[in-house]
Amino acid sequence: MQMKQVTGNGAWHFCAGLWNVVILFSILANVMVQSQESFKITGKSKIAILSSEPLTWTKARDFCQAMGRSLYAPQSKDRLLFAPKNIWVDVRRSCSNLGKWFDSTGREVTKIIERWWTKSQPDDVDEEENCVNIEENTRKLNDAHCRLLMYAACV
Repeated sequence: MQMKQVTGNGAWHFCAGLWNVVILFSILANVMVQSQESFKITGKSKIAILSSEPLTWTKARDFCQAMGRSLYAPQSKDRLLFAPKNIWVDVRRSCSNLGKWFDSTGREVTKIIERWWTKSQPDDVDEEENCVNIEENTRKLNDAHCRLLMYAACV
């Protein structure tokens, strides 16, 4: 499998990859590279890896951690530009406090993600939507059942 890395000057670099990965690329502030395989945000420069297969939220988190990375977590200054697939993010609802959302470090992110929600979200259908994903079409957050299959974006 080959992976591509995008640099700030728009050059593509190809390298052999050993991970179960679709693409390796650079996410730079205000740089938009047109590609159907890219996940782009504005904000801090990052390297992101997308899983080649959809996973449950827990398996997506484990996939990223196995590479020494974590699921992408929305930051207050980020603005999502493009998402090629429905992507899990590092946000879960607290079981003991259903009105609050936390990342995997235990940091509360309820206020940070407030502006990211899709209209009418979070809706907690069946009181079981405790994980969060970025929707491909809206590029906004949606609460979802953690057992659904979506892609991991590891940063």
